[in-house]
Amino acid sequence: MTVLIVSAESEGMPATDTTVYTAPSTVKWAQIVSGTCANVTTATTLTVNVVQSGGSVAATNEYIPTVTINQDDSNPLDELIGTPLMPGDFVSVIAGDATRLNFKIGVKEVS
Repeated sequence: MTVLIVSAESEGMPATDTTVYTAPSTVKWAQIVSGTCANVTTATTLTVNVVQSGGSVAATNEYIPTVTINQDDSNPLDELIGTPLMPGDFVSVIAGDATRLNFKIGVKEVS
């Protein structure tokens, strides 16, 4: 068994659904082990979806429903920590306004 910790990030996230991490087909499973989203300018919103392989972003797979992150503040993304991911599952993020948020998660991949 091989364990690898990878980082997935998006700096200055766009205001459209953006896939920041997809569990590779070569892993048995993956798990989100850390995360943060920081706001570098005026207040905006963040929504995070965890989507099963073959699925699409929808209200039914929101793990962090729309939340406001104020200027010079951050969200530790506690709701995501421990979330298991199977091959092909992905994490999608949308910012309320473009270029204001920096998003990062750490993922443990087991193969």
